[in-house]
Amino acid sequence: MTARARLTRQGEAYNRLRIVLGRRPVSPDPDLPNTWLPRTMAEALPDLARGLARTRRPVFLGARIRIRAAGRITWGRGSRIGRGSTVDGYASEGVVLGPGSRIGDYSTITCTSHVTRLGKGVSIGARTGFGDYCHFGSSGGIVIGDDVLGGSYVSFHSQDHVFSDPHALIRDQGVTEGGIMIGDNCWIGAKVTFLDGAKVGSHSVVAAGAVVKGKFPDHSLIGGVPARLLRSLASSATED
Repeated sequence: MTARARLTRQGEAYNRLRIVLGRRPVSPDPDLPNTWLPRTMAEALPDLARGLARTRRPVFLGARIRIRAAGRITWGRGSRIGRGSTVDGYASEGVVLGPGSRIGDYSTITCTSHVTRLGKGVSIGARTGFGDYCHFGSSGGIVIGDDVLGGSYVSFHSQDHVFSDPHALIRDQGVTEGGIMIGDNCWIGAKVTFLDGAKVGSHSVVAAGAVVKGKFPDHSLIGGVPARLLRSLASSATED
C-alpha cells in the first residue's frame, strides 16, 4: 500500500469518527506523515475514556479537570474540555456544551461568583471551539451560537459593577447582568474581551485584542479598544 493510499484510508476512519461525534468531516493534508492521524486518535482515547467514566457520555475530558455541579451540565456528543480546565455548573440555566464543541486547555467556565447571587449560566453551540486559556464568566448569562471559531485567551464577563455613586463602595452598589450573545459562524481572534451587554450578530469577525461592549449587527467586522464597527461584511456575502 502506498503512503498516499494509507493516508486516505486513515482519513476515512478519522472522518467516520468525527461524524459519529457530531463533527464535520475534513480533508487531511496529503503531506501529513502517516503516523500523524493514528497518533492523534490514540492520544484522544484516554480523554474519551475519562469522559465516559465521569459523564457516561461520549465526550472528551482532559487530565486534571475540575467539574462542579455535574448534574447541571449538558454534554453534547463529542464535546471536549481541555486538560487543567474548570467547569462550574452552579447556575439557574446550567452549562450547555453543544455537540462537537471544544474548549481548550486550562480554561475556566464559572457561573456563580458570589454566595448572594446564583449565576445564569452559559450555552455553547454545536461545533463551536475556543483555544487554550479562555475564561467564561457566566454570572449574567452567555449564549454562543453554532460554528464559532475562537482563539486563545478569549474572555467573557457577563456581569459589570455599578459605580455611579462616588461616595459609596463600588462593591456595595450592585451589578448589571445584561448577558453576552454571540451569533452563529463568527470568528473571534485571540485575547478578545467581551464585557456585559455585548451582542455580536452572526457571520461576524472580531479582531484580536478587541474589547467588545454594545450591539453589532450580522456580518460585522469589529476591532479596537473599545471595539467599533470597522466595516460591514454583508457586501462580501452578497458578492459571493
